[in-house]
Amino acid sequence: MYLKRWSVLALLLCFGLLNNSCDNEVDVVGDWKEVPIVYGVINPLPLFSPMEPHYIRIEKAFLDPRTDAFQIAQRADSLYYGPFDLEVILYEQTQQGSQVINTPLDTFERVNATDEGFADREEGIFAASPNYIYKSDAVLPVGSYFLLKVKNLATGKEYDIYTKSIQPGNRDFTDSTFNEFRVTTPSTSLGIKWANYDQGSQDWIFRDIRFNWATPSDAAIYDLSLDIHYYEFEVDQSQTGEPEIPGTRVRKTLKWTPFRSVLASGTSEPRGLCNACPQTYERFIEGDGTVAQEINGESFFRYLANNLSSTTDNNIRRCFSELDIRVDAAGVELANYLKANAANQSLVGGLFPAEPYTNVPDGYGIFTTKMFTTRNGYELDDEVLEYLKFGEITRDLGFRDYSCN
Repeated sequence: MYLKRWSVLALLLCFGLLNNSCDNEVDVVGDWKEVPIVYGVINPLPLFSPMEPHYIRIEKAFLDPRTDAFQIAQRADSLYYGPFDLEVILYEQTQQGSQVINTPLDTFERVNATDEGFADREEGIFAASPNYIYKSDAVLPVGSYFLLKVKNLATGKEYDIYTKSIQPGNRDFTDSTFNEFRVTTPSTSLGIKWANYDQGSQDWIFRDIRFNWATPSDAAIYDLSLDIHYYEFEVDQSQTGEPEIPGTRVRKTLKWTPFRSVLASGTSEPRGLCNACPQTYERFIEGDGTVAQEINGESFFRYLANNLSSTTDNNIRRCFSELDIRVDAAGVELANYLKANAANQSLVGGLFPAEPYTNVPDGYGIFTTKMFTTRNGYELDDEVLEYLKFGEITRDLGFRDYSCN
């Protein structure tokens, strides 16, 4: 899900009421305080799954009584800790009787995000380059309790950040049956019917398709994405029926995310690893255990029309291949963070913002886990393929009224 950046800027609000006035001797800045900013979403994986690196952004807040904050933000050494300043270690926490055992899993390495294939930061308030993040290639166990320990070697200050991994759920590469975290509807046995032609009214009727998935435990927020696979090829316009020119077919994919940050029903509360342990973890208590979203056929066709070029002036044609569904899940910390952000943004008329949600002690940001599941190989109903070719929204896109498979 997302890596973001924060800064803490000094703000002095001074006002007079009746005969009172501001004291010109007030110390605006006060004592210096170390404030870390941590954003990390790690991905524990089931056995035999492809390994994915884990990235965490760790920066520092800044405050300088003599320099404009916008100038400081353009200095990389004001945003980032030094190359040897931090020790970042991930531990798995387990319980043995009444004792909590910390087992080190890996030490994160500071890298430049650009070298990892990420785009540079956008030009703006903050320095765009370098763009330092912390990386681990460790294979992490699912369903575990994690402790991220960030230690400033220069000052000795330590920050302990806790998160509970989403419970194991199989990822659907083979379209088999699963007990946890699976896409339940629609079924792959029938083509998705986003539209049908009504003979009585002689109009196309758009239909809602329900996308539903069983939720893994400890997940509180989801993205729903569709990979739309299709082929482009050239045709011979000089011949009847515009036959496809052999050797010109290319498979392409559009990734559509119609729903982001879908919140599961439920509540959160603090918990400990054991009954005698301090409440260092956030627990998500699920509601009905399912999440569903409906996509109307018109939205599907308009997405294609807005993201594919017209073929009316060339010999390029297209045909549908298949559609894959992907659901990404993340922990309750991300859900709480986004809900707090939304609440702050809605405040108006003299209200002061609430403190942003964070599970970083004496700092800002979040540390949580994620997981995803896919269900592949969906086909479209014959009438949907017909609409792609003849329908008002997509008829200029050059689709054939049949599947390329």
